[in-house]
Amino acid sequence: MKVILFVSSACILMSCKMRNISDVKHDFGQTTRGVENFNFEPCEASYESKSFFPKTQEYLQNIAMEIMRNNPQTFKQGSKLDPKHFCIDVKNDPTFNAYAKSTNRHVTFHTGMVKELGSDASVAAVMAHELAHITMLHLYSSHPKFIPNDNTKKDIEENIKIFKQFNGEFTKAEQLRNAALVALENSDDRDESLKLQVEFIGLFDDVFRNFSDRYGNVNVNEFANARNNFLKKIDESKRDSLASKIDQIAKIFLDAQPLGVRLNKLRDDMRMQLLKSTQVGLSEGMNWEEQEADEVGLELYRRAGFRDSHFFDMLFQLAAVSGLSARDIASCMQMSFKAILLSNRNSEPERGAASHPESCWRIFDHQKELMLHKNDYANFPNNKVMLNMNGLADAIQEITAFEDRTNSDPIMEFSPTTPGTTSDPLPNFPSEPSVRKK
Repeated sequence: MKVILFVSSACILMSCKMRNISDVKHDFGQTTRGVENFNFEPCEASYESKSFFPKTQEYLQNIAMEIMRNNPQTFKQGSKLDPKHFCIDVKNDPTFNAYAKSTNRHVTFHTGMVKELGSDASVAAVMAHELAHITMLHLYSSHPKFIPNDNTKKDIEENIKIFKQFNGEFTKAEQLRNAALVALENSDDRDESLKLQVEFIGLFDDVFRNFSDRYGNVNVNEFANARNNFLKKIDESKRDSLASKIDQIAKIFLDAQPLGVRLNKLRDDMRMQLLKSTQVGLSEGMNWEEQEADEVGLELYRRAGFRDSHFFDMLFQLAAVSGLSARDIASCMQMSFKAILLSNRNSEPERGAASHPESCWRIFDHQKELMLHKNDYANFPNNKVMLNMNGLADAIQEITAFEDRTNSDPIMEFSPTTPGTTSDPLPNFPSEPSVRKK
């Protein structure tokens, strides 16, 4: 599953409810789970990263390597978490977001997040969180308190099998997309070809996101119209070849929809088994992996010597994105200190039952972790803020220059039109399969 680093709407701070006790317990030193027995898929860097953002990708790779180099017990050479197996990517997206694919050890940062994080240490905080999703193998309901029965074990095995099959189809689609982007390259007019490439990526953006995030559907009519509108702009000599690649990508997604239906059902079934067998409560049952990624990520981060305050800065920025004001965040800090220092459970923020815990609860949990393991963390330096004076600045400059080049001529917006109204002869778009997600 793709795990997205984002936050849900925050609770009204001064009326937060008391949360349930969490059954997730981060044992200091436990930074992996089950990875040696898992068959990972290989990862591949995206065309976007290599062609559009090479400096940004290199910068993020350096941040990841700094964390891995200082956590040799986790990222052992020759192991399945050997740094050489990881891919770090950049996606052209203005949102404050990053995510990891645990099945192939792949981390992706949005350009919007790179631009907003103000230090190498804050970037490292996000990176450590995403790496923790991979090292703890966040794939299915593997909650520490969850002991699957025989039926659930079969569901877990089927979930992994189908997920890998689904991911394999997704990888084929990505490879076709990369081939199409290469075909759009034009050395005689690089700016024009860049704009076409960005438009082409935008054509598939929602489709790829629906499948990677939610195993979702292709809206065939809208996609067919967008595809036809895009092909009108392509030189006739390249049109048939590009149309063929587009249609192959669409067919992959359409044919994979039954897999997505099964994955969604398995995910929901296992979530119910988790809630019934552990009675951890809806909140923790929904978002315990994010708590664990925060806590294990903090250990990876601190072992690498990064400064505590910049992990807080990252959490504060996430809180601001979720809608909290500076005053709300200050109130949250006071509430959290009171709950921890005075053991006042009535002051604890509400955890929330969305995919990610509420922002204030994540700040509270971070403070709690620092207190619980203060003697452990005292053994590591706490001073790294910037590793390379130019690394982040160069990345931001590269992203800004890319945005300036692609925004000078607004990207075509695709809007639904009546099928069959295009004037140019275009290859037929594949039809929908008979199986649809309900």
